[in-house]
Amino acid sequence: ASLVAAFFVQIVLAIKTAWLVRDQLNPDGLAYMAIAQYYLNGQTASMISGVWSPLLSWLIVPWLLVFDDPLLAAHAAMAVSAVVFLSGCFCVLRAVRLPGPAIVIGTWITAFLSVAWSGVVITPDLLMAGLFCCGTSRLLSDKWVANARTALGAGMVLGAAYLAKAVALPLSGLIIIALAGINVAVYQSSLRRTVRATPIIVAGFLIIAGPWIGILSYKYGHPV
Repeated sequence: ASLVAAFFVQIVLAIKTAWLVRDQLNPDGLAYMAIAQYYLNGQTASMISGVWSPLLSWLIVPWLLVFDDPLLAAHAAMAVSAVVFLSGCFCVLRAVRLPGPAIVIGTWITAFLSVAWSGVVITPDLLMAGLFCCGTSRLLSDKWVANARTALGAGMVLGAAYLAKAVALPLSGLIIIALAGINVAVYQSSLRRTVRATPIIVAGFLIIAGPWIGILSYKYGHPV
């Protein structure tokens, strides 16, 4: 009940924060808003960019259909990002098997901090961090070595983190290698099984991230 209350309070505060800071704008936010408008208007030449990752703009698009104000739509997308971040952090807290009270305290702290972060600037960092935490949490045990579905799901969520911000690509590579090593050294998982499971994570990543990588590479004429 306390965990449900944390999510409920966070959602209420995130909505209120989005309204209070609805006039706040930063240069990056302007770019993501512009790209969202390109998607809404079908301007294909402008909406595909190797500089700005697409997921935050995709989140802004449906809110543009709700609000006449693009800036309010962007802050609404940041409110959603705060909820994603809280979900990802909760998954990590649970995956590392903290005591129940610690999970509750950590969830409440994250709920308030994520709301504060969502109101500072319009940026995909909050969204990327939440998705990255969620994907990583699925790898914080040896279950993914034996369960192909867990490995595939982890890769797909990490692929979504890449769509939020491209830095998730090298970070995902590093975390997969590190946690694969931990599985062999700490959990005494079979090296052969770990090596076999790792490509499943990569496959999940490419299912989500691959099409965007392909589109960018086609647009710029070289691998991007």
